[in-house]
Amino acid sequence: MEHSKKNIERLIEIRDIAVGLSDDDISEEQLLSLCREAVDLAEQSDIIDNEKYNILKTLMKNEIRSFKTLVNSDMSIEARIDSLIFFCVSIITLIHGKLEI
Repeated sequence: MEHSKKNIERLIEIRDIAVGLSDDDISEEQLLSLCREAVDLAEQSDIIDNEKYNILKTLMKNEIRSFKTLVNSDMSIEARIDSLIFFCVSIITLIHGKLEI
């Protein structure tokens, strides 16, 4: 659980970096590196809420898979930034279990 909390902290940092970015602030390779790091953190994290563990874990796997597909598609840097922000927020929410199901 401690590992997941540290991953959440780093996902928040990545989200904050992404929120302040524009197309001119970052290269495509730097952005892809941040995206890959966010995916790695998500894959290494576990769900904190044991009550809804199975459904949240399934949702998290689907979110990771969808984000990987999006990032590897032909999209603009701006769209990748927006997707990264949404991905970080979604994964943080799922890890915490702050989702009404």
